[in-house]
Amino acid sequence: MEIGKWYKYKLALFYITNKISNNTNYYNVFGFDVYGNWMTDNATTYFDEDYIETTPEEVSAALINE
Repeated sequence: MEIGKWYKYKLALFYITNKISNNTNYYNVFGFDVYGNWMTDNATTYFDEDYIETTPEEVSAALINE
């Protein structure tokens, strides 16, 4: 996972703002959760190998549809 990139997992779409700790896979993010709710920059989520990087088109479509 890289800070400053968008990732998706199922219906969720997250932008990583920073890593909580070098020893964990927890990051601060903003974006849409799996229910389509907007999350602020202070939201924390755990990232694993199921999260994949999104394309610019996917991010644009999600923001336009909001």
